[in-house]
Amino acid sequence: AELRATVAALRREVAAADEEHAAAREREGNVRRDLAARLATALVADASERLEAALGDATAATAMERAAKVQLAAELAAATAHIAAKDAEAGNLRAELAAAVSRRNVVPAAQASVAQASRTDAVVGTDAGDAADEAGSGGEED
Repeated sequence: AELRATVAALRREVAAADEEHAAAREREGNVRRDLAARLATALVADASERLEAALGDATAATAMERAAKVQLAAELAAATAHIAAKDAEAGNLRAELAAAVSRRNVVPAAQASVAQASRTDAVVGTDAGDAADEAGSGGEED
């Protein structure tokens, strides 16, 4: 009877130990789930922060690219205006050169016309003088 009482007491202790072990496993499971949830929350928060930082960097890079494009467009417009001004200046210089060439060609042409007119007057004058001489002397030569 004593042995049976000892075996029963031991069985009760084993059952109590099993219940305590099961309760400890349940607490361990609860703690693991809690830690896993906390870890997941921390990882999500960290990933979210990194994503926000990356998004901020990308936004800043996009803004910088836009500013660079605006600056390049302004430089292109300035260069285009400079080229247009140089084209206009070149056109003015071509017009001045054409006018100078025209004046240069007109002066010799005018001089040639004056010289031709002078020669014609001289020839006509000589012929007229000869005719007058012939008329005055009766057609005889001196």
